[in-house]
Amino acid sequence: MAFRPQLRSESLGVSPGFHFLASEHGMVVRGGVTIDESTVGVDADGEKLLLAGTVMAEITASGKFAAYDDLLSDGRENAVGFLVEEINVKAGDVITSVLLHGSVIEARTSGADAAAKTDFGGAIIFQ
Repeated sequence: MAFRPQLRSESLGVSPGFHFLASEHGMVVRGGVTIDESTVGVDADGEKLLLAGTVMAEITASGKFAAYDDLLSDGRENAVGFLVEEINVKAGDVITSVLLHGSVIEARTSGADAAAKTDFGGAIIFQ
């Protein structure tokens, strides 16, 4: 009997979580980055949320990711991409996805200052 793998094809399209994308073209690290919960503040409801479209950076010492902050010097001053989906790190670190290359609608992103745009080089195109 011949081996017949069960293949499945699906279109990811642009889901509500991707509301900041200007096109479906992009390179995303899916399930490959860990968000450091200790870097996220608690909101009025006791949640520790990061929204889709937040500029992200990699913390040099740990290799974990956090929201970009140009005023720091621990790696978070170097923008590398955008958080793909809203996450809550209230219960601890979360493994998630980051957009590394693509086109975004600037008004729907958070934290993309002039220094972050320079960090992105040509990897992120702002519309």
